[in-house]
Amino acid sequence: IQDAILFANDGDTVLVRRGVYNERIDFMGKAIVVSSEEGPAVTIIDGNQSGSVVTFSGGGLTTSIIQGFTVTNGYAAQGGGIYCTNVSPVITNCVIAGNSTLVGTNNDTGPGGNGGDGAGIYVSSNSYPVIADCVISNNATGGGGGSGWSASGNGGNGGGIFCYSAAFLRITVIGNTTGSGGSGNYSIGGNAGNGGGICCRSATIEESSIIANRTGDGAGTGGYASGYEYGRGGDGGGIFCDSAAIRDSIIKSNATGNGAGGGHGESSVAGKGGRGGGLYCYGSNAVERCTISGNSTGNGGSSAEWRGGDGGDGGGIYATNGSLGFFHCDIVGNSTGPGGGGCDSSSSGNGGGNGGNGAGLCASEGCIPTLSSCWFLTNVTGNGGVEEYNMWTHRSGGSGGSGGAVVCFNGSISNSIFLGNQTGYGGDGFDSMGQMADGGPGGDGGAVYAVGNTTIQNCLFIGNITGSGGYSFFGVLYYGPGGNGGRGGNGAGLWSLGA
Repeated sequence: IQDAILFANDGDTVLVRRGVYNERIDFMGKAIVVSSEEGPAVTIIDGNQSGSVVTFSGGGLTTSIIQGFTVTNGYAAQGGGIYCTNVSPVITNCVIAGNSTLVGTNNDTGPGGNGGDGAGIYVSSNSYPVIADCVISNNATGGGGGSGWSASGNGGNGGGIFCYSAAFLRITVIGNTTGSGGSGNYSIGGNAGNGGGICCRSATIEESSIIANRTGDGAGTGGYASGYEYGRGGDGGGIFCDSAAIRDSIIKSNATGNGAGGGHGESSVAGKGGRGGGLYCYGSNAVERCTISGNSTGNGGSSAEWRGGDGGDGGGIYATNGSLGFFHCDIVGNSTGPGGGGCDSSSSGNGGGNGGNGAGLCASEGCIPTLSSCWFLTNVTGNGGVEEYNMWTHRSGGSGGSGGAVVCFNGSISNSIFLGNQTGYGGDGFDSMGQMADGGPGGDGGAVYAVGNTTIQNCLFIGNITGSGGYSFFGVLYYGPGGNGGRGGNGAGLWSLGA
C-alpha cells in the first residue's frame, strides 16, 4: 500500500484488494483516497507493534480519505492505530482495534513518565478529522511510570480516541481502556488516564454508541508516604470532553476506575474513584435525545491506617466549570461507587470514605445545568465506607452518597420525571478500641439534592428513597462506650437549601 501512495498524486484513488498487509502507511500529506475493495472484514493493515499503523501529517488542511480497512496491532507513543497532525482527514467504514500506546518510563529519582494518549486514534490540536461509520474497539493506552522519590506518572488519556477537535458520526466505541497510574515507592502514586472511550474537546458526536469502556485505577505507594492523597481513578469512563455537542447517541455500561488504597504506616488519604461513569464534561456542553444507562463510577480506595477515599461522583454524568444543557434524555440505572474503608484513623472527620454523589448527574458548584424533559430512573448512589479499629480518635463511617438522581448547586430542572432513585447507606463504625465509632449518615435527596440558585418546576417525584444510617458495632470492646448509629437520609424526593 505504501508503494502505491508514494506514486499517487493529489486526487488519485489507491484501491486495495483483500488481504493482510503487514506494514505501516503514511499519506505523506497527499489529498488522495485509499480504499479497500471489499471492506474491513477482509482487508487488514497490521502494524506489527512497530509504530502508528496509519499516519496523516504534513499536508496542512488538505483532505485525505481512508475507508474500508481494519487497522490493528499498532504500538506508539501516541496514536497506536491512527496518528493525525496538521491535517483534516476523513476516516470512514474502518475498524480500529487492538492498538496500544507506550507505558510511561520508571524513574528512581525523578518523576515517572506518563502513558501515551489515544491508543486507537490520536488527533493533534491543529487537525479536524471527520470519523464516520467506524468501530473503535479494544484499544488501550499505557499506564504511568513509577517513581522512587518523586511523583509517579499518570495513565494515558483516550483509550479509543484522543482529539482536540473532531466530528464523529455513527461510530461505535466499545471496550477501550485507559492506563492506570504509576506506583510510587516512598512517593505519591499516579492518577489513571481519562476518557476510556473518547477524550476530546470541541467535538460533535451524533448517532453513536459509546459502550463498555473503562478508565484505569489510581496507584498508591510501595513504601511510607505521608500527607498525600493517593492516585484517583480516571474520569469519564465513556467520554471525557470539553465544549462538546452530543446528539441521538447511547452511552451505556461504561465505568471509571477505582482510587488507590493505602497500607500500614502510610498516613495519607486513599484515592478517590473516578468521576463521570458515562460522561465527564466541562466548558459549554449540550446533550440531546441521548440514553445514558448502566454506567458506574469507581470505588474509593481503602486505607489500613488513615481515611478511606470517596467513591466517584456522577454515575451517569459529572459536569464542572461551565454550562450543561440536557434535553429529552433518559438517564437510567447508573450508580456511583462506595467509599473506601478507613482504619485506625487519626485524620479529621469521618474515617470511612463517602459514597459518590449524583448517580444520574452530579453538577459541581462551577457548573450551571439546564435539564428539561428528561427521565431519571433507578439510579443509585454508593454507600459510605466502614470505619474500623478506631484507636485514637472519635470517627465515623462515611456518608452515603447524596442525590440519587441529581446533585446541583445552580441551574434549572423542568418537565422531568424522577422515579425509583435511591441514595446510599451510611458506613458502619465498629471494633472501636478506646474511642467511639459512629455509623455514618445515609445520603440526602433520594431523587434531587439541590443547593443555591436552582429552580425546579413541573416535575414528578415518584418512589424515590434515601439510605439508612450506618450501624455502630462492638463499641465496648476493650474500652469506652458504644457509638451512635448514623441518621437516615433526608428528603426522599427532594432535599434543598435555597432552591
